[in-house]
Amino acid sequence: MKQKFVRYFNSQGKVIPMHHAFKTISLSSVSRMSAVVLPVFFLAVLWLFMPYIFELWGNIFSFWMDHIYGGQVGYITQTVLGQDLSLPYPMLSAENPTKYAVWMNLVLCMVVFLVSFLLPKRAMPITYLFRTLMLIQASASVQRLLSPGFFPYTLELYVQNMMMTCVYTLMVLPPLLGLVYFIFDFPISRKIILTCFMLAYYIVFLPCQYMLHAFIIHEFTLLFMPLMYIFFGMLLDVLGFVCIYSFGMSWHSKPEALQGRGAN
Repeated sequence: MKQKFVRYFNSQGKVIPMHHAFKTISLSSVSRMSAVVLPVFFLAVLWLFMPYIFELWGNIFSFWMDHIYGGQVGYITQTVLGQDLSLPYPMLSAENPTKYAVWMNLVLCMVVFLVSFLLPKRAMPITYLFRTLMLIQASASVQRLLSPGFFPYTLELYVQNMMMTCVYTLMVLPPLLGLVYFIFDFPISRKIILTCFMLAYYIVFLPCQYMLHAFIIHEFTLLFMPLMYIFFGMLLDVLGFVCIYSFGMSWHSKPEALQGRGAN
């Protein structure tokens, strides 16, 4: 073994694979083909199965509505890439907060924000998280105090809009993976497995996510809608994509671990 390559081996004498972030991408014909063909294939599958996905979402909403409220699921007709489909949503309403609730929310948020300065430095990530949450929630009270008679959304309209956002989130995933994942030298089978896993995760998670939004806003008034939207909406979905994508990027691509280091 050449002395200059010793640093590429661990204490057991095994090669330490080069991380993808340090590799120069050399697009093979297979990678170029998969970056185009696979997104088109998965988009076509999603388009064909969209009625069944909406039906599954309706069943998920029905399950939670039956077990929590004994309520019903509503449907609104939406056009998705030329298909007229019935988009389900939980039929729940939310009240405007009382003036007392608005002031109590503002005071509690400020108290928690100030208490966060007493936390030890090792808890700094949690401290910043709490401060961000409290600032967002406090801003909802400020908005209600400045414009008590104005709020642009009802709970039903909010859930309907967010579920339509979920539909387009699903449609964006295959092209996005084509740009940031399929270009790498992973086997085609792994690219398909990761995409199927990611789509299955979102198809099941998204209706549960917004059923939880509807439950919290219904129980605690419209005062909690901004927090649900900003912190537990698309931001949470993006974090889910990053987690699954990172898992897929951790897979080994080729056995030539020293590729790109000038080693033979």
